[in-house]
Amino acid sequence: MLLQTNTYLVPAERREEHARLVRRMADVLKRLGCEHFEVHEEINPDGTIPPAYSRFVQILRFRDRQHYQLVRSAEAADPAAQELVAEFCALIDLPAQQQQGTFSVSFLNAVLPPPAARA
Repeated sequence: MLLQTNTYLVPAERREEHARLVRRMADVLKRLGCEHFEVHEEINPDGTIPPAYSRFVQILRFRDRQHYQLVRSAEAADPAAQELVAEFCALIDLPAQQQQGTFSVSFLNAVLPPPAARA
């Protein structure tokens, strides 16, 4: 199993717009063959949300590297997906986050199979 994580900041005033956008992203990714996409918001230890910016983590799960490449190829060939990616990049101001080091992409190999496969 291969996981991709994306971490980034979203200004407080754009949180609702971000929520709508990631729901649309989930639908498009599912249509393109990505079977697992989730987004988590980092919160303070006391359970509150930081006032200015929220940090989000996207997790995409793929069966293997080939599955990842198939989904990415489908995404690159799909105009609706490309429009959504452009909207997302504009929403989070991707170039600025890359320059400031607040956006990151990581790839992880699973050490244990998913919980359902372990049962």
